[in-house]
Amino acid sequence: AIEKGSLVELTLSDGPEKPTIKKENLHPKDPSMGTKDMYLAKKVYLRKEDAQVLSEGEEVTLMHWGNVIVEKITKKGDAVASMSGKLHLEGNPKNTKYKLNWHPDA
Repeated sequence: AIEKGSLVELTLSDGPEKPTIKKENLHPKDPSMGTKDMYLAKKVYLRKEDAQVLSEGEEVTLMHWGNVIVEKITKKGDAVASMSGKLHLEGNPKNTKYKLNWHPDA
């Protein structure tokens, strides 16, 4: 289980208004293994440690979804409290420094 206090909310201005389901292959190179449901949402959570190293204007990759441009970072003291950004799905994950795991607010 992940503790809520160890997460930072990232709000995507152009993310889906309601959580939506995307089918994802269980294995990226072997579709015969089947699929799983992946939820996409306007609000997602990142690990606090990941959020701390990001900067405004930076493009990052949300694993298995696509790229996001971080537009605003709100801090409380030195800690990141929340973030906002926009999807940049046409961006190339190979060009981003950070590939982040995330959890939807669904």
